[in-house]
Amino acid sequence: VDVATAPDISCLGWERFSKEELERQYSPSMWVPLMTTSDVISLYDTTVQKDIIEARGFVPWATRTTADGDRKVVMDVYGEDLPGDAPMFVFIHGGYWQYLNKDMVGGMMGPLYQAGILTLVLSYTIAPEGNIQQMVAEVRSGLQECFKLAEKRGSSAVVAAGWSAGAQLLLQALSSKGDLAVDKRAPHSRRGAASSQSSAANAPSKNSDNIRRLKGIIAIGGVFDLRPLVSTYVNDPLKLTSTEAWRLSPINPQNLEDLVDSVPQDTRIVIAAAEYDSPQFKLQSVKYAMLLRQGGYSDVELQTVAASDHFSIISDLCHHDSFMATITEFIRRCSNDAKHSYA
Repeated sequence: VDVATAPDISCLGWERFSKEELERQYSPSMWVPLMTTSDVISLYDTTVQKDIIEARGFVPWATRTTADGDRKVVMDVYGEDLPGDAPMFVFIHGGYWQYLNKDMVGGMMGPLYQAGILTLVLSYTIAPEGNIQQMVAEVRSGLQECFKLAEKRGSSAVVAAGWSAGAQLLLQALSSKGDLAVDKRAPHSRRGAASSQSSAANAPSKNSDNIRRLKGIIAIGGVFDLRPLVSTYVNDPLKLTSTEAWRLSPINPQNLEDLVDSVPQDTRIVIAAAEYDSPQFKLQSVKYAMLLRQGGYSDVELQTVAASDHFSIISDLCHHDSFMATITEFIRRCSNDAKHSYA
Protein backbone atom coordinates (compact mmCIF):
# COMPACT_ATOMS: atom_id res chain seq x y z
CA VAL A 1 0.00 0.00 0.00
CA ASP A 2 1.38 3.37 -0.94
CA VAL A 3 1.17 5.65 2.08
CA ALA A 4 0.40 8.69 -0.02
CA THR A 5 -2.66 7.09 -1.63
CA ALA A 6 -3.84 4.91 1.26
CA PRO A 7 -7.58 5.20 2.03
CA ASP A 8 -8.87 7.27 4.94
CA ILE A 9 -9.33 4.86 7.82
CA SER A 10 -9.71 7.35 10.65
CA CYS A 11 -11.73 4.73 12.56
CA LEU A 12 -10.09 1.32 12.83
CA GLY A 13 -13.44 -0.26 13.66
CA TRP A 14 -12.26 -2.34 16.59
CA GLU A 15 -14.86 -0.76 18.91
CA ARG A 16 -17.56 -2.75 17.09
CA PHE A 17 -15.86 -6.10 17.59
CA SER A 18 -16.92 -8.68 20.16
CA LYS A 19 -14.36 -9.81 22.74
CA GLU A 20 -13.96 -13.04 20.79
CA GLU A 21 -13.29 -11.22 17.51
CA LEU A 22 -10.83 -8.85 19.19
CA GLU A 23 -8.92 -11.82 20.58
CA ARG A 24 -8.88 -13.43 17.14
CA GLN A 25 -7.67 -10.25 15.45
CA TYR A 26 -4.97 -9.71 18.07
CA SER A 27 -3.76 -13.32 18.25
CA PRO A 28 -1.02 -13.33 15.58
CA SER A 29 -0.49 -17.09 15.72
CA MET A 30 -4.07 -17.69 14.56
CA TRP A 31 -3.33 -16.10 11.19
CA VAL A 32 -0.46 -18.35 10.16
CA PRO A 33 -1.62 -20.57 7.26
CA LEU A 34 -1.75 -24.34 7.77
CA MET A 35 -0.32 -24.29 11.30
CA THR A 36 -1.77 -24.59 14.79
CA THR A 37 -1.02 -21.95 17.41
CA SER A 38 1.21 -24.30 19.39
CA ASP A 39 3.13 -25.30 16.26
CA VAL A 40 3.68 -21.64 15.32
CA ILE A 41 5.14 -20.81 18.73
CA SER A 42 7.22 -23.97 18.85
CA LEU A 43 8.68 -23.33 15.40
CA TYR A 44 9.58 -19.75 16.27
CA ASP A 45 11.24 -20.76 19.54
CA THR A 46 13.23 -23.59 17.92
CA THR A 47 14.33 -21.51 14.94
CA VAL A 48 15.49 -18.39 16.81
CA GLN A 49 17.32 -20.37 19.50
CA LYS A 50 19.21 -22.36 16.87
CA ASP A 51 20.03 -19.32 14.76
CA ILE A 52 21.31 -17.12 17.57
CA ILE A 53 23.66 -19.90 18.70
CA GLU A 54 25.02 -20.18 15.16
CA ALA A 55 25.40 -16.40 14.81
CA ARG A 56 27.19 -16.13 18.13
CA GLY A 57 29.63 -18.72 16.82
CA PHE A 58 31.16 -16.27 14.34
CA VAL A 59 30.03 -12.79 15.43
CA PRO A 60 32.07 -11.36 18.34
CA TRP A 61 29.57 -10.40 21.03
CA ALA A 62 29.25 -9.41 24.65
CA THR A 63 26.57 -8.35 27.12
CA ARG A 64 26.93 -4.77 28.32
CA THR A 65 25.40 -3.68 31.63
CA THR A 66 25.37 -0.01 32.57
CA ALA A 67 23.44 2.17 34.98
CA ASP A 68 21.15 5.07 34.18
CA GLY A 69 20.45 6.50 37.61
CA ASP A 70 18.77 3.71 39.56
CA ARG A 71 17.85 1.87 36.33
CA LYS A 72 20.04 -0.93 34.95
CA VAL A 73 20.51 -1.08 31.18
CA VAL A 74 21.31 -4.49 29.69
CA MET A 75 22.07 -5.06 26.02
CA ASP A 76 23.89 -7.52 23.80
CA VAL A 77 26.41 -5.95 21.42
CA TYR A 78 27.37 -7.86 18.26
CA GLY A 79 30.38 -6.86 16.19
CA GLU A 80 32.40 -4.42 18.30
CA ASP A 81 35.44 -5.39 16.21
CA LEU A 82 33.91 -3.57 13.25
CA PRO A 83 35.36 -0.14 12.30
CA GLY A 84 34.37 2.64 14.67
CA ASP A 85 32.27 4.42 12.06
CA ALA A 86 30.22 1.29 11.29
CA PRO A 87 26.48 2.02 11.30
CA MET A 88 24.55 0.76 14.32
CA PHE A 89 21.31 -1.27 14.30
CA VAL A 90 19.39 -1.26 17.60
CA PHE A 91 16.66 -3.90 18.02
CA ILE A 92 13.86 -4.19 20.61
CA HIS A 93 12.25 -7.62 20.77
CA GLY A 94 8.52 -8.36 20.87
CA GLY A 95 6.43 -10.89 22.77
CA TYR A 96 3.29 -8.93 23.72
CA TRP A 97 5.16 -7.31 26.63
CA GLN A 98 5.07 -10.67 28.51
CA TYR A 99 7.09 -13.21 26.53
CA LEU A 100 10.54 -13.59 24.93
CA ASN A 101 13.79 -11.79 25.71
CA LYS A 102 16.94 -10.50 24.04
CA ASP A 103 18.14 -14.08 23.43
CA MET A 104 15.06 -14.90 21.32
CA VAL A 105 15.61 -12.70 18.30
CA GLY A 106 17.22 -15.23 15.96
CA GLY A 107 20.39 -14.82 13.92
CA MET A 108 19.77 -11.40 12.35
CA MET A 109 23.12 -10.16 13.67
CA GLY A 110 24.90 -12.65 11.37
CA PRO A 111 24.08 -11.10 7.98
CA LEU A 112 24.20 -7.62 9.52
CA TYR A 113 27.74 -8.25 10.77
CA GLN A 114 28.75 -9.54 7.35
CA ALA A 115 27.38 -6.29 5.91
CA GLY A 116 29.53 -4.27 8.32
CA ILE A 117 26.71 -3.28 10.67
CA LEU A 118 26.99 -3.29 14.47
CA THR A 119 23.90 -4.81 16.15
CA LEU A 120 22.62 -4.01 19.65
CA VAL A 121 19.71 -5.94 21.20
CA LEU A 122 18.09 -4.27 24.19
CA SER A 123 16.60 -5.99 27.22
CA TYR A 124 13.58 -4.87 29.26
CA THR A 125 11.54 -6.25 32.15
CA ILE A 126 8.50 -8.09 30.80
CA ALA A 127 5.16 -8.49 32.59
CA PRO A 128 4.05 -9.34 35.17
CA GLU A 129 7.30 -8.16 36.84
CA GLY A 130 7.29 -5.02 34.71
CA ASN A 131 4.52 -2.80 33.40
CA ILE A 132 4.49 -1.05 30.03
CA GLN A 133 5.31 2.37 31.45
CA GLN A 134 8.38 0.86 33.12
CA MET A 135 9.34 -0.94 29.89
CA VAL A 136 9.16 2.33 27.96
CA ALA A 137 11.47 3.95 30.52
CA GLU A 138 13.92 1.04 30.29
CA VAL A 139 13.98 1.18 26.48
CA ARG A 140 14.47 4.96 26.66
CA SER A 141 17.48 4.44 28.94
CA GLY A 142 18.76 1.73 26.62
CA LEU A 143 18.47 3.99 23.59
CA GLN A 144 20.36 6.71 25.41
CA GLU A 145 23.19 4.26 26.10
CA CYS A 146 23.17 3.21 22.44
CA PHE A 147 23.44 6.84 21.33
CA LYS A 148 26.31 7.38 23.76
CA LEU A 149 28.11 4.33 22.37
CA ALA A 150 27.50 5.57 18.82
CA GLU A 151 28.97 8.94 19.76
CA LYS A 152 31.97 7.31 21.41
CA ARG A 153 32.65 5.01 18.45
CA GLY A 154 31.93 7.65 15.82
CA SER A 155 29.20 5.51 14.24
CA SER A 156 28.02 6.94 10.95
CA ALA A 157 24.35 6.42 11.83
CA VAL A 158 21.95 4.67 14.18
CA VAL A 159 18.86 2.82 12.95
CA ALA A 160 16.45 1.70 15.68
CA ALA A 161 13.95 -1.10 15.11
CA GLY A 162 11.25 -2.80 17.11
CA TRP A 163 9.09 -5.81 16.41
CA SER A 164 5.49 -6.22 17.63
CA ALA A 165 5.40 -4.94 21.24
CA GLY A 166 8.96 -3.77 20.68
CA ALA A 167 7.74 -1.37 18.00
CA GLN A 168 5.35 0.25 20.48
CA LEU A 169 8.10 0.50 23.11
CA LEU A 170 10.51 2.03 20.60
CA LEU A 171 8.10 4.71 19.39
CA GLN A 172 6.98 5.56 22.92
CA ALA A 173 10.57 5.81 24.12
CA LEU A 174 11.43 8.10 21.21
CA SER A 175 8.41 10.27 22.06
CA SER A 176 10.13 11.30 25.28
CA LYS A 177 10.55 14.98 25.99
CA GLY A 178 13.38 14.15 28.37
CA ASP A 179 16.94 13.06 27.60
CA LEU A 180 16.14 12.08 24.01
CA ALA A 181 14.61 15.41 22.97
CA VAL A 182 16.32 17.37 20.22
CA ASP A 183 17.30 20.99 20.76
CA LYS A 184 15.05 22.80 18.28
CA ARG A 185 17.49 25.67 18.12
CA ALA A 186 19.95 23.49 16.22
CA PRO A 187 19.91 23.68 12.41
CA HIS A 188 19.29 19.92 12.00
CA SER A 189 15.61 20.34 12.79
CA ARG A 190 13.21 21.30 10.01
CA ARG A 191 10.79 22.95 12.39
CA GLY A 192 10.24 26.70 12.12
CA ALA A 193 11.69 29.54 14.12
CA ALA A 194 8.62 29.77 16.35
CA SER A 195 9.19 26.21 17.50
CA SER A 196 12.84 26.99 18.16
CA GLN A 197 11.93 29.99 20.25
CA SER A 198 9.31 28.09 22.24
CA SER A 199 11.85 25.42 23.14
CA ALA A 200 14.52 27.86 24.25
CA ALA A 201 13.03 28.05 27.72
CA ASN A 202 13.35 24.26 28.05
CA ALA A 203 17.05 23.62 27.58
CA PRO A 204 17.78 20.03 26.56
CA SER A 205 19.83 17.73 28.75
CA LYS A 206 23.54 17.42 28.06
CA ASN A 207 22.94 14.03 26.39
CA SER A 208 20.14 15.12 24.07
CA ASP A 209 22.30 15.79 21.01
CA ASN A 210 23.20 12.10 20.87
CA ILE A 211 19.85 11.41 19.21
CA ARG A 212 21.18 13.22 16.16
CA ARG A 213 22.89 9.92 15.33
CA LEU A 214 19.42 8.42 14.80
CA LYS A 215 18.81 8.43 11.05
CA GLY A 216 16.24 5.66 10.64
CA ILE A 217 13.37 3.86 12.37
CA ILE A 218 11.92 0.45 11.46
CA ALA A 219 8.66 -0.67 13.09
CA ILE A 220 7.80 -4.30 12.27
CA GLY A 221 4.35 -5.75 13.00
CA GLY A 222 3.73 -2.98 15.49
CA VAL A 223 0.79 -2.38 17.83
CA PHE A 224 0.35 1.39 17.72
CA ASP A 225 -3.08 1.57 19.40
CA LEU A 226 -3.27 -0.46 22.62
CA ARG A 227 -6.94 0.16 23.36
CA PRO A 228 -8.24 -2.93 21.49
CA LEU A 229 -6.15 -5.12 23.81
CA VAL A 230 -7.72 -3.97 27.07
CA SER A 231 -10.59 -6.49 27.07
CA THR A 232 -8.52 -9.40 25.69
CA TYR A 233 -6.38 -12.11 27.29
CA VAL A 234 -3.31 -10.10 26.31
CA ASN A 235 -4.13 -7.62 29.06
CA ASP A 236 -4.38 -10.19 31.87
CA PRO A 237 -0.77 -9.67 33.07
CA LEU A 238 -0.57 -6.07 31.83
CA LYS A 239 -3.65 -4.77 33.68
CA LEU A 240 -4.01 -1.72 31.47
CA THR A 241 -7.00 0.54 31.87
CA SER A 242 -8.46 2.15 28.74
CA THR A 243 -6.96 5.46 29.81
CA GLU A 244 -3.50 3.97 30.29
CA ALA A 245 -3.70 2.09 27.00
CA TRP A 246 -4.47 5.30 25.13
CA ARG A 247 -1.75 7.23 26.95
CA LEU A 248 0.80 4.59 25.91
CA SER A 249 -0.37 4.33 22.27
CA PRO A 250 2.01 5.82 19.67
CA ILE A 251 -1.06 6.65 17.56
CA ASN A 252 -2.29 9.04 20.27
CA PRO A 253 -2.09 12.62 18.85
CA GLN A 254 -0.15 13.83 21.90
CA ASN A 255 2.44 11.07 21.47
CA LEU A 256 2.70 11.86 17.76
CA GLU A 257 3.32 15.51 18.63
CA ASP A 258 5.94 14.50 21.18
CA LEU A 259 7.64 12.28 18.58
CA VAL A 260 7.91 15.24 16.21
CA ASP A 261 9.40 17.25 19.06
CA SER A 262 11.99 14.53 19.72
CA VAL A 263 12.87 12.98 16.36
CA PRO A 264 13.89 15.16 13.38
CA GLN A 265 11.44 15.02 10.50
CA ASP A 266 14.09 14.06 7.96
CA THR A 267 14.49 10.71 9.74
CA ARG A 268 13.76 7.80 7.39
CA ILE A 269 10.98 5.48 8.61
CA VAL A 270 9.79 2.03 7.52
CA ILE A 271 6.51 0.59 8.83
CA ALA A 272 6.42 -3.11 7.93
CA ALA A 273 3.73 -5.77 8.34
CA ALA A 274 3.66 -9.43 7.38
CA GLU A 275 1.50 -10.68 4.53
CA TYR A 276 -0.22 -13.02 7.01
CA ASP A 277 -0.67 -10.50 9.80
CA SER A 278 -4.31 -10.01 10.78
CA PRO A 279 -6.39 -7.26 9.13
CA GLN A 280 -6.30 -5.24 12.35
CA PHE A 281 -2.50 -5.41 12.58
CA LYS A 282 -2.25 -4.25 8.97
CA LEU A 283 -4.73 -1.42 9.51
CA GLN A 284 -2.78 -0.21 12.51
CA SER A 285 0.36 -0.03 10.36
CA VAL A 286 -1.44 1.81 7.56
CA LYS A 287 -2.94 4.41 9.86
CA TYR A 288 0.25 5.02 11.80
CA ALA A 289 2.23 5.50 8.59
CA MET A 290 -0.39 7.98 7.34
CA LEU A 291 -0.29 9.95 10.59
CA LEU A 292 3.51 10.11 10.50
CA ARG A 293 3.35 11.65 7.06
CA GLN A 294 0.69 14.09 8.20
CA GLY A 295 2.98 14.97 11.11
CA GLY A 296 5.71 16.08 8.73
CA TYR A 297 7.84 12.96 8.17
CA SER A 298 8.46 12.99 4.43
CA ASP A 299 10.21 9.64 4.06
CA VAL A 300 7.77 7.04 5.41
CA GLU A 301 7.62 3.70 3.62
CA LEU A 302 4.79 1.26 4.30
CA GLN A 303 5.79 -2.27 3.38
CA THR A 304 4.07 -5.64 3.35
CA VAL A 305 6.60 -8.48 3.55
CA ALA A 306 5.42 -11.22 1.20
CA ALA A 307 5.11 -14.86 2.26
CA SER A 308 5.70 -14.00 5.92
CA ASP A 309 3.66 -14.16 9.11
CA HIS A 310 3.96 -12.22 12.36
CA PHE A 311 6.69 -14.60 13.60
CA SER A 312 8.57 -15.65 10.47
CA ILE A 313 9.09 -12.00 9.50
CA ILE A 314 11.74 -12.06 12.28
CA SER A 315 12.76 -15.72 12.52
CA ASP A 316 13.44 -15.94 8.76
CA LEU A 317 15.66 -12.87 8.59
CA CYS A 318 18.89 -14.84 8.36
CA HIS A 319 17.43 -17.50 6.03
CA HIS A 320 15.66 -15.53 3.29
CA ASP A 321 17.47 -12.48 2.05
CA SER A 322 14.60 -10.33 0.74
CA PHE A 323 13.53 -8.46 3.90
CA MET A 324 17.05 -8.60 5.33
CA ALA A 325 18.31 -7.02 2.10
CA THR A 326 15.67 -4.30 2.54
CA ILE A 327 16.86 -3.64 6.10
CA THR A 328 20.53 -3.66 5.12
CA GLU A 329 19.98 -1.28 2.23
CA PHE A 330 17.88 0.99 4.45
CA ILE A 331 20.72 1.17 7.00
CA ARG A 332 23.20 1.96 4.23
CA ARG A 333 20.99 4.79 2.95
CA CYS A 334 20.72 6.19 6.47
CA SER A 335 24.48 5.95 6.86
CA ASN A 336 25.03 7.81 3.59
CA ASP A 337 22.56 10.49 4.73
CA ALA A 338 24.59 10.93 7.88
CA LYS A 339 27.93 11.15 6.08
CA HIS A 340 26.54 13.85 3.80
CA SER A 341 25.14 15.82 6.73
CA TYR A 342 28.47 15.66 8.58
CA ALA A 343 30.40 16.79 5.50
